[in-house]
Amino acid sequence: MIKFLMALAMAALIGAAVVAMMNNKKLATERGFIEQLTSEYNVINSSRQEVIQKKEVAQTAFQNAETAHKAVMAEKVTLEDNVRRKKAEVERLTATYEGRKAQMEELEVLEKKMEGKTPASITAEYQALKDRKTGLEKNLQEIEAQVVKAQNSVDKSQGRIDELAKAEDKRRSSVKLQSLQADIIAINREMGFVIINAGSEQGVAPESSLLVTRGNNRIGRLRIVSVEPQVTVADIMPGSIMPGASLMVRDKVIFDSIR
Repeated sequence: MIKFLMALAMAALIGAAVVAMMNNKKLATERGFIEQLTSEYNVINSSRQEVIQKKEVAQTAFQNAETAHKAVMAEKVTLEDNVRRKKAEVERLTATYEGRKAQMEELEVLEKKMEGKTPASITAEYQALKDRKTGLEKNLQEIEAQVVKAQNSVDKSQGRIDELAKAEDKRRSSVKLQSLQADIIAINREMGFVIINAGSEQGVAPESSLLVTRGNNRIGRLRIVSVEPQVTVADIMPGSIMPGASLMVRDKVIFDSIR
């Protein structure tokens, strides 16, 4: 029994030794793997730090470049503004120069005209020019008066022309009315008025004088009350109806004249 137990213990020790050896081998493998991972991590971390540093350097360089760009743009704006002001100044000076040059040329011409002249002759020329100016002003006033007179005459003539034109229109209207004949189409004997089949569209005017005829005989006279486009209402003038006669529908109405 003791030998069996000792053999069993021996087997257990051997088994334990084998397991330990296997565990040590596995542990060594895992340690190697861990060391490899640690080495790779260190390499990756080193590369990452290098990338971060390069990124920081690039960002700093970009900021510096942006700052330099803004400074250049600001300087460009300033220079452009200076150029505009300088151009304006050059244009102003050029205009001043041209003006002074023109004045100088005028003075040179005047100087040539003044050569050989004395103060007395200059005074005489000035007085002659002054007298000539006075004469021209007087002549101008006379011409202006003549223009006003002529315009007044034109206005009067135009007024007369307008009056003659109105008179001619009135005469033509009178002639037209005298050649126009109309008929009585209705009679109101109680109210004493008639309705005639001619109105403003035929040329009838409120001031027209109307005669009523039958054949070659004059029956009476009418006085216009109102004029419509196609008809005219007229009162029978008291005492104008011929003795023994009375107005009838279809009696002719002629336009005697314009009062």
